[in-house]
Amino acid sequence: MQKWLAISGMVSVIWWWIVVIVLAAMWPGYSHISQWMSELGGYGSPVALLFNVLGFIVTGLLMIAFGYGVYRGSDAKVGSFLFVLMGVVVFMEGFFPWPGTPFTEMIHDSIFIIGAIAVNIAMFAFSRSFKRDERWRSIWGYTLFSGIITLILFMVINFQYYASAWLEFAGLTQRIWMLILMQWIFVMAFTLFRLSES
Repeated sequence: MQKWLAISGMVSVIWWWIVVIVLAAMWPGYSHISQWMSELGGYGSPVALLFNVLGFIVTGLLMIAFGYGVYRGSDAKVGSFLFVLMGVVVFMEGFFPWPGTPFTEMIHDSIFIIGAIAVNIAMFAFSRSFKRDERWRSIWGYTLFSGIITLILFMVINFQYYASAWLEFAGLTQRIWMLILMQWIFVMAFTLFRLSES
């Protein structure tokens, strides 16, 4: 079972990017540089239903499964709980499109912030736990570095969104943030997979 929970983490990363790239290509004029990824699931998007289901809901479920796998396969209980919380947030975002109604946008924004803060705290908690666990020690420094970079980029994203600054690069900033985050998830999932094989 542990092996499949690890695989769900690796699949969640690959699956997310496939969905984003393919569905963006199905929306003529969509820009990866200036548009948020959530816009693929928002009102007016020709691929909204597909993105909300395949992007948010499916990816969220895969992340929840992986978070449970890390909980079972490490001593990092706090980090695992917070990672699962992030998976729940990703899942829930599929039900609250952005852009949408004022209500759905408020919920989408709020849970995004909760999920982003949760995963950043999780990264620091994982780093601390991994440093003490010889099974995971090889990625503790990488986890810490990824946490610092994603935190900085998260603050930049919030500045862009709430200050309406540099919006022509909003999509690019968000994708760099997501790429670093997802790469870390893949590395952690691969580590769990390797441990399940030993």
